[in-house]
Amino acid sequence: IGNERVSFLKEVNKAVIDSYPGEEPFKSWEDIRLTFEKFVSKRRKDPSQDSRVEVELDLQAKHEETTDIAQSSDINLALAELYRTKGELEKSVKYYLAARSFYADISDEEKLSRTLSGLSAVYVSLGNERTSIELTRQLLGMTNLQPHIAAEAHLTLGICYRRIGRYNEAID
Repeated sequence: IGNERVSFLKEVNKAVIDSYPGEEPFKSWEDIRLTFEKFVSKRRKDPSQDSRVEVELDLQAKHEETTDIAQSSDINLALAELYRTKGELEKSVKYYLAARSFYADISDEEKLSRTLSGLSAVYVSLGNERTSIELTRQLLGMTNLQPHIAAEAHLTLGICYRRIGRYNEAID
């Protein structure tokens, strides 16, 4: 059994090194067992979590590698949306704000509208209706707004106005 474990450990380490260059190999059977238990435990809680973690790690790596500000901003937007779906709203805000700054500077209305829409929704979730209203008004002032984004913006405004007791504005 001892030789089989050593052989298996070598195979696992080769697979890790081949699949993830730069990763540290496992030092013991216990390392493999603990890593596997964490993986299985997370997967039982939320099977979709695995793919989100992989995407997050991939985006973070690309973000660190890139020197292209446009690509970095696209990655910021992707990370913001990912963290929003994971419920990590503060992280989401950080990345939305970074993306918004760039898209506003270059007047990329399509990506800026996605950014403002997502950021506004996050602020609603955080209970910051006044900031959400400001962002949503800015969004609705844009030209060539896609219909589904405009509809979401009107819904967001209605929710915000209702929450702060401005019912007449919620109806409009």
